Amino acid sequence: MLVEQSDGKYPRACGETLKIASLKGHLQRKTHLEKSVNTALEKGMLVEQSDGKYQCACGETLKKASLTRHLQRKTHLNEFTVQTALNKNIFVEIENGEYECACKRKLKKASLKGHLFTKIHLSEVHARKLWIKSGKNEETKDARTNNNDQREEIVVECDHNIMRCPFCGKRFSKKKYLERHAQDSTCQEEVNRKRENTKSVGEPETPIPPYSVRSDPPGHVYVFNNDFKGHEQERRGAKQDSRNLQQTFTSMGYKVFLLENLSAQQTMAEVDRIRSDPALARVDALVMVFLSHGKRALKFLAQDRATLDLRKIRRNFTNSLCPNLKGKPKIFFTNFCRGRELQIQTDGVEPTRDMVTIHAVQHGIAALRHTRDGTYFVKALCLVLQKHAADKSLRDIYLELERKTKEINGTLPQWEDDAFREFYFTQRAHLE
Repeated sequence: MLVEQSDGKYPRACGETLKIASLKGHLQRKTHLEKSVNTALEKGMLVEQSDGKYQCACGETLKKASLTRHLQRKTHLNEFTVQTALNKNIFVEIENGEYECACKRKLKKASLKGHLFTKIHLSEVHARKLWIKSGKNEETKDARTNNNDQREEIVVECDHNIMRCPFCGKRFSKKKYLERHAQDSTCQEEVNRKRENTKSVGEPETPIPPYSVRSDPPGHVYVFNNDFKGHEQERRGAKQDSRNLQQTFTSMGYKVFLLENLSAQQTMAEVDRIRSDPALARVDALVMVFLSHGKRALKFLAQDRATLDLRKIRRNFTNSLCPNLKGKPKIFFTNFCRGRELQIQTDGVEPTRDMVTIHAVQHGIAALRHTRDGTYFVKALCLVLQKHAADKSLRDIYLELERKTKEINGTLPQWEDDAFREFYFTQRAHLE
């Protein structure tokens, strides 16, 4: 609502331009409040619907009496920032500091902030529903339906067809921009550097042995599953995920624990109890599964909608904090939508080892969930484990998982490991 101009003045949403000393008083005036709503209606930020309510470009549906108050709320104002638009792929950098908006306008970086409030952009916001309520990186509905039941709802999230350079990670809205970028010297240097690193590693003199899995049971499996029943964004089909996972891992000889609909405090208390459990000394592997709504690449929601950090959970199982699992494989499966976040190595933090995390989706992509059969990822995972857990390593199972998700039109999974060796769910699989 406030945008500083080059002359040090501030144009308001109501149309007036003011000096900084006048802002506080102006915001409380009745004329400002009335003009703010009128301007928002004229520009298309607020659109009247057939039922007499108003749709705001930030995603809220409001009664007329609530419009003035809504325009001043932090939740509304936060939506109209350049960073929010970048995070939601509404602005995508194409080349040389130039950006393309989802409304197809090409802009320089300096023009992005002003563009968010233009009529041409706001009309596209409503027409294509570009804006989602802030902080809710949740599942939305898609037109795809199950062939067996046309009334069956399939909840789906997508990445708006954004393409990413596999080397430097930059995002592009069109294939031609990505191809042009690939010829850039900076990206080429990154390609060459990665190739040199690959060549320098070479073959080890002696093969690294896989993890030993000889205990009975081979390991413990903890399934943290939040269905958000009673909330607007209920994860219908979540119960089926729990049943599939319990049946699959039990048939493999693992001991399965279902931990459903826990608050953030309860979740972390369970994590602390698990890492301190002396029974871990008698098993050879730990498997943890987290099924929920996501907020960012490595953050997801507990049942009480408080945020949990996967990195914090994994750090509970470092060698010093969980000596019962020292040198043993710790496997994490996640199924939640992932946003845009950079992971920064912090000095003084003990590194994680012997860990692998297999995400249902790649960084920046969202998840698919069927309201009857559960998530596509868990369905594919259980099918692959049932078929190959007895004869393939985890890396080979991951490749089979990738193939299976393509086959059922799911999202591509992502492998992330920390000094993780070859792992077989059963000792018999290693011997075959």
